[in-house]
Amino acid sequence: MLGIMKTSSSLADFQNRCQELFTCFTFAALGLKQIAEGFRPRLTGDPNQKLYIGSGHPDEGLAHSQMKMPVIVAHSEKNGAFTDILAKALIVLMYAEWDEMFRHNMARELDVKAGVLKSDLMGDLRHVRHWVVHNKSRVDAKYKSMKILTWPLAEGEVLNISEEMLANLMDHINGMMVRVDDAQQ
Repeated sequence: MLGIMKTSSSLADFQNRCQELFTCFTFAALGLKQIAEGFRPRLTGDPNQKLYIGSGHPDEGLAHSQMKMPVIVAHSEKNGAFTDILAKALIVLMYAEWDEMFRHNMARELDVKAGVLKSDLMGDLRHVRHWVVHNKSRVDAKYKSMKILTWPLAEGEVLNISEEMLANLMDHINGMMVRVDDAQQ
């Protein structure tokens, strides 16, 4: 028998944490667009033009990274590769924090085992996390079993998470429900 859980301070804490992470993502995505706009006029046309990032004065500091400027501009555009990288990292973090902390806090709050707490949304997110971490972001057939996230996915494609997809996830997290599977207690 399944019981629906409507309120929980642990669930509210998880939702608040995800809102914090989404705010961080949003600010980072806005900054990336500004980077693209700022660097675009500085492109010389040389495909090998580079940007170096390091510590201290450029003549004395240590270069921590270098990238070709045309690639930086392309990756920094709206829904470019940098946005995808950040979105995937946050999804992995969200799922890990749910699975390792918030779900267990909720279980203690409800005096049940963590394994009896079920969420279709977190089941969907578990698939997404698996693709990112274990499948080089390649979508597998499990996308067909997703119940909440209706992202445009196809088996075999490489998942690219847009700002809109992450906003859609947040809408679902903000309205998230968790079931207690009484049969497993």
